[in-house]
Amino acid sequence: MFIAKLHLSRRTFLHGLGAAVALPFLESMLPAATPLAQTAATPRTRLGCIYFPHGATMDKWTPASEGAGFELSDILQPLKPFHDAVNVISDLSHPQAYGGGSATANHNRSAATFLSGAHAEAGPQARLGMTVDQFAAQHIGQETPLPSIELTIEEASTSCGEGLSCAYRDTISWQGPMAPLPMQNNPQVVFERLFGDGAPMQSAARGGSSRSVCSIRCSPKPLRFSESCPRPIARAWISI
Repeated sequence: MFIAKLHLSRRTFLHGLGAAVALPFLESMLPAATPLAQTAATPRTRLGCIYFPHGATMDKWTPASEGAGFELSDILQPLKPFHDAVNVISDLSHPQAYGGGSATANHNRSAATFLSGAHAEAGPQARLGMTVDQFAAQHIGQETPLPSIELTIEEASTSCGEGLSCAYRDTISWQGPMAPLPMQNNPQVVFERLFGDGAPMQSAARGGSSRSVCSIRCSPKPLRFSESCPRPIARAWISI
């Protein structure tokens, strides 16, 4: 019997199928006779940070008891199958999220403070600090094709509070004190970053279509948001 060190990459498979499928790990993607620990199938440590503004009904989120046997609150019930792997950390606060000015200003400071713990100062130049997601990306992000990816479902802001830079509101991810990372809300651009090979002709060909990835998955014809591809109704920023 001959064992060839041949394998089928996940990206090659996706290039053949387009955006119609989200492919799980397949054994055929492994080079033959290769230990699992030496392949891309090795489990990776990952961090996901999700921010949503305007507050929350905390009694629906916070468990009533402490300890390993705590009962999940109403909103956390979907996590029941993973109860033993869930930690809920309560009674945290961000004093640096508040300052002078209007409620709009404090909402935008809250987004800036969420992962940085730093106070967003007024002035023409945004200045904050490295956020915890980027600290993690420096240590565990080198094991993945992209160290981090920053997503949002809203356009950039034009109204950001008295004297505050819109950078404080438009991203929750900062590589350094003066390096806010832009967040992406275009599914096609995100898809290219994740699965594209960077070839200009290939990107241009796909970019010529006005259809979103959601439209391509739902129908061969262009679609607007519908019941099967609903429009998001909440604002969120995500850094992974």
